Amino acid sequence: MPVGNLLVSAATLFSGQTFTHLSQFSEFLNMKFISHTTFNKIQREYLNAVVKHTWSLLQKAELDKIKQQGTSFRLAGDGRCDSPGFSAKYCTYSLLDIETQHIVMFVVVKVTETGSSSKMEVEGFRRCMTYLLDQGFTIEVLATDRHVQIRSIMKKEFSNVDHQFDVWHLCKSLKKKLTGKAKSKGCEDLNFWIKAICNHLWWCASNCEGDKVLLEESWLSICDHIVNTHTFEGKIFKQCAHTFIPTDVAAKKKWLVRESKAHKALKEVVLDKRLRKDICQLSEFCHTGNLEVYHSLFHFDYK
Repeated sequence: MPVGNLLVSAATLFSGQTFTHLSQFSEFLNMKFISHTTFNKIQREYLNAVVKHTWSLLQKAELDKIKQQGTSFRLAGDGRCDSPGFSAKYCTYSLLDIETQHIVMFVVVKVTETGSSSKMEVEGFRRCMTYLLDQGFTIEVLATDRHVQIRSIMKKEFSNVDHQFDVWHLCKSLKKKLTGKAKSKGCEDLNFWIKAICNHLWWCASNCEGDKVLLEESWLSICDHIVNTHTFEGKIFKQCAHTFIPTDVAAKKKWLVRESKAHKALKEVVLDKRLRKDICQLSEFCHTGNLEVYHSLFHFDYK
């Protein structure tokens, strides 16, 4: 085999690029390049084996380190499909160790294995969890998005694991609901508070120190704060944590009027039973941001 064919194929794959990108680059440069058939053959017969071997060594070293330390896993999980919507052919589900920020497990699921694109992420999640548990590891915390099927599986099959939700995904959902409410007539003033309310949720999750009661009470306090009331009844959280707001500063803020249409719309969102239940699953302040970044670097080229 010409050494250039092997090195070009390896450089393309290992740099995270696709054959299509490099082929177009060469075409514009008027430079001869290997064919897609050659690239696929080299990748299939040589490069994939190297990647698999290297990953196995790295994964083993990471898992052996955890075993030696005798600690349990605190993981973040998320899936990435090769295309959006319900036309995806492949889905990669990964588990990230929150403490070390290293990927400790991932699987690739093909749609033909599940019969539906919507089931691939769930299947990938189950395989990752089952593998680690079968290896004798203890999973203390797992953070995911609010995937309905994964939520159900966690309750039925992995109930001994503390299932946490990703703060960013919950904030995204909260912002969407508040934006929808603010579009209603008489609720326009709610627009000025949406960013602050989302920031408040982050603050609540990051400062609750694992106390779900404190987390929920501090979250509910936004209904009083937003009408310029900063002391309230509660078991733990009885007043806002911010410093005293001077009168001249308070006069410039667009406070809502208690029980106004905008305030009632806010309470409909904040006091929603499902949201309050889900917010309690933010007590460990986990987020899958780095895992999202990792998945954003994926390139799929299955042509």
